[in-house]
Amino acid sequence: MHDISYFKRFFYRYLGAMYWLIHWTETHKILGLRLSSTIRFFTLLLPVLAWIRQLGNVALIFTLLLFIWIQFSYWRARRTGYYRFVASNTELLAKEHITPLSANKHIPVCATGIFSLKDWESNVVFKPAEYWQVPLGDHAIMVQHQPGYYLYQFISPNLLQNLRKGWLLFGSRPNPAISITFLSTWGPEFSDQDFSLLGKNDNKPIEKIRTIYLSFDNEEFEQAVWQNLIFDARRVRSEGMGSS
Repeated sequence: MHDISYFKRFFYRYLGAMYWLIHWTETHKILGLRLSSTIRFFTLLLPVLAWIRQLGNVALIFTLLLFIWIQFSYWRARRTGYYRFVASNTELLAKEHITPLSANKHIPVCATGIFSLKDWESNVVFKPAEYWQVPLGDHAIMVQHQPGYYLYQFISPNLLQNLRKGWLLFGSRPNPAISITFLSTWGPEFSDQDFSLLGKNDNKPIEKIRTIYLSFDNEEFEQAVWQNLIFDARRVRSEGMGSS
């Protein structure tokens, strides 16, 4: 992020910290209540108390602004999925001398985005995961969304739409990440057990555009994954040009 202005870097750090804090309060409880609900209710009480106790215009305006800021922050975090991706200007497909991974070589990553089972899906944020490529060619990501429970995404090389390198804003510092946009054929919409009121629905849904994000603990893992993805993207593009 050295080519980004100091103001933007400061803002990105603030945004990542806020996303992490809001997500943490949304997923933790106290006395059976979500911390987020407690915080939002408390900030609602502050201007009411300031008005009832006649603490003055300054206190009333300050507590009102605090209430609006907290409500807006929660709304924005939920709307974005509790994270934000900032793309770099790196042109991935232009890199030379790329090295693909061997089949079934697992790389530890942190996964963010929509991951699924055949009949269920969930938005995960910065969860431990593994990436690998199966011998038949699909890229696979298995993410542990709860201890002992896993969700998946499978990406066909022919359905890759876009690859971008950048940073994922979640936590106290921006995290190096790869954004992968693809057409998905995996998830509840594609379950074989899809029934309508008139019986089994044989109309297969069209592919759905998905974007997931992979973050890394070190540059070696990041380089291995994105070079493997670029290798496949370049191969598919070459085959398409050859057949045209």
